[in-house]
Amino acid sequence: MRRKKESSSIIILIVIIISVLTTSIIMNSVKDNNDKLVEASIETDNSDQDIKWEQYKTIDINLTETVSLKQSGVYHLTGSLSSGSVNIDVGETGEVKLILDNVSISNPNGPAISCTSGNDLVIELIGQNTITDGENYDTTLDEDIRATLYSKADLTIGGNGEIVINSKSEDGIISKDDLKFNGGKYTITAKDDGIRGKDSVYIVNGDFVIDAGADAIKSTNEIDAGKGFVLIENANMSVKSGAKGIKSINNILIYGGNYSIDSYDDAIHSDNYVKISGGNVSIYSGDDGIHANRELIISGGKIAIEKSYEALEAQAVTINDGDISTVSSDDGINAGGGADSSSVNRMGANPFNSDESC
Repeated sequence: MRRKKESSSIIILIVIIISVLTTSIIMNSVKDNNDKLVEASIETDNSDQDIKWEQYKTIDINLTETVSLKQSGVYHLTGSLSSGSVNIDVGETGEVKLILDNVSISNPNGPAISCTSGNDLVIELIGQNTITDGENYDTTLDEDIRATLYSKADLTIGGNGEIVINSKSEDGIISKDDLKFNGGKYTITAKDDGIRGKDSVYIVNGDFVIDAGADAIKSTNEIDAGKGFVLIENANMSVKSGAKGIKSINNILIYGGNYSIDSYDDAIHSDNYVKISGGNVSIYSGDDGIHANRELIISGGKIAIEKSYEALEAQAVTINDGDISTVSSDDGINAGGGADSSSVNRMGANPFNSDESC
């Protein structure tokens, strides 16, 4: 009888040890999240900071007709253009700085501003500027050129001025390379996407009001390592979108700032990681509030999800700090979804497979 009791005690002790070890492993894996990995995985392009613009004489242009720029340089634009455009074609290594100084450009047959070749296009905003494209593009234009402001080169926009972008065809701003904002005020109304940077969207400060028929902000490069991300630092945004608010093939990182997002689909959606560190985020979503295919990391800030199907969703959800409130018709916090069939047959459904990653 005594041996049976001893055996039972040993079994119970073994079970306790296994339980403690398992709990320790789980807790360590939670603490050892991918915070640093997310930051290290992106490659910001700041090539605009290395350009010596003083080597170029500034050329003043008063807009009266379509302008075609074929040489690298600094161009100071003023005036109004009711039926025309500014076209930049300076070769693969070319660099152009446009100073938009209270200009108005409207092109009924295509983009208001387009860069079809170049290494860097930098736009400085002064005063109040307005650019508008047309509903019916010239059929001779490349099919990719479907934006009021289009650039095949790295595009950097900044300054102390404002710009109103009216997209009657498809997108507001497209860069087929890296897209960077450094200050300025932007009001974008787009039939399709508001802002699209293929390799990246990098926003440092700035005020944004975006009303987009599809995604408000997105990055799409799924091939090149370190690309396809959205990085936002201390911006102020009011976003309304007919699809997703902020969307990325790779990671989304938000540091500080103020964000109000009203989206038909996910408000913030990444096919990889989402990290939010500080700031005030207000979300009204027709689907997920914040969705990451892999991991969602919240390290501070105030997040208020006022409407959602699932508020926070990822294979792994790590909350290190922050003030979070959620309203959802399904899960408040969902790590993986698993066999939850309620995630299908609806807008933006994101069913996961249950596995050890969840």
